[in-house]
Amino acid sequence: MLYWELRRHQKLANKRHPMFDKNRFAKIFTYLFVGIWMVYLLFIGLFLPTILQTTYPGIAPYHLFNQGLFYFLALDFFLRFLFQKIPVQEIKPYILFPIKRKQLIRFFLIRSGLSLYNLFWFALLIPLAFTGIFKYHGITGVSGFLIGCWGLFLINNYWYLLCRTLINERLLFLFLPTLVYGGYIAIDLLFPESKINHFTMTLGEGFILWNPLYWIFLLFIIALLFRVNLGMQQHYIYKELAKVDHARLKHIFEYKFLDRWGEIGEYIRLEIKLRSRNKAVRTQFRNGLIFMFFFSMVLSFSSIYDSGFMKNFICIYNFAVLGVMTLVHIMNVEGNYLDGLISRKESILSLLKAKYYFNTALLIIPFLLCIPAILNEKITLLTSLTYLFMTSGPLYAMLFQLAVYNNRTFPLNTQVTGRNTAGSSYQSLITAVAFFIPILLNNFFCWMWGETIGQTILLTIGITLTLAHNWWLQNIYKRFMKRRYINMDRFRSTR
Repeated sequence: MLYWELRRHQKLANKRHPMFDKNRFAKIFTYLFVGIWMVYLLFIGLFLPTILQTTYPGIAPYHLFNQGLFYFLALDFFLRFLFQKIPVQEIKPYILFPIKRKQLIRFFLIRSGLSLYNLFWFALLIPLAFTGIFKYHGITGVSGFLIGCWGLFLINNYWYLLCRTLINERLLFLFLPTLVYGGYIAIDLLFPESKINHFTMTLGEGFILWNPLYWIFLLFIIALLFRVNLGMQQHYIYKELAKVDHARLKHIFEYKFLDRWGEIGEYIRLEIKLRSRNKAVRTQFRNGLIFMFFFSMVLSFSSIYDSGFMKNFICIYNFAVLGVMTLVHIMNVEGNYLDGLISRKESILSLLKAKYYFNTALLIIPFLLCIPAILNEKITLLTSLTYLFMTSGPLYAMLFQLAVYNNRTFPLNTQVTGRNTAGSSYQSLITAVAFFIPILLNNFFCWMWGETIGQTILLTIGITLTLAHNWWLQNIYKRFMKRRYINMDRFRSTR
């Protein structure tokens, strides 16, 4: 009964939230995107058994799929870092009620396990099961395979929650999933005689044949990860609610070289300290750096992204990812203390300029990471400079428009007990535009006038808007000041 009541509270909280109406567009956009990918997966699932049987005629298709099941789970795990957040646990309102905290945490973990995200891959698995398993084992084999895969996704879900929570606390825990998945794949590729992939093939066969030993093993792993998550979440929730932090002597960096810039220098100092001291902002910034470094290395030293579209996408992604991950929440962080910023008329304009200069200076990081790709002749220096100035010009000009419309406070330190921070429709739309418009323009100009002339035109556009940043920042400032009381009211209601 308690779980149904908590579920009802969650629905009411979402409906009563100030961003409910704006998030409808974001949900429709998300559902459309997911629907397109599910159609792709459906067709892959229909034709995959035929392809596998043609390629390896002596082996049943589902045996081949089960051999690569661990690779499939590894893909699912790492995609969760892009699309799945730690379940937000709004536990604070229930602290004073006579409800055990462990029951509340158990509810949030159960809700995470029953999430529809764990059924996303069924768009591929259902047609695969009926075309590749049904003729061998009938409906019982199909149902056993699908239920077993759902159990494996539950394991992935709780394993992801465990790793993601630990990584948010200490970056060194990133090696935990890397060692597990990387170790398995390395053994499989370097020592094929070990036949380590036979484990997943046998596991899948056990699910299809309803072997009780495999089901007991599956339930044991799920229960173990659930129990570990329960204890860990309880620890970190208490740590956030009680504001527990170990006192350590730290050297305070004053960044005195910024004093020459006056008020703008003070706001640049604030930007640096936000990313170094506040947990939520620091985690967001750190994740952007990790994704940037990973894709840069893949682009530079592998042939995976050698196709024209993917090469351009990775380039713009490397330059834009930090800006998109931080500037998409522009003024949301300042919503925690906006009342003080409004006290002086020129402070908001100086804040916007400081944010622009700081994020533009950060573009030197992806530019340096692109040097190996330039030396390996994967991309040209002109391409790198084009996307650098397209980011500092048109992309930042679009992202900074959100300063006028963002009116939801973003938490500085709470990650486990904070409010839901899903983006608004404006954020979703501008994020999509920021990534794909430069690629479309690049393809169009290169098709019209060739790669060199096309990218030179884009470079000129980027440099022009970069030099004109004072003009469009002042325009954003004036529009923000007209809406400041509306935004301040929304910021207060979402703190």
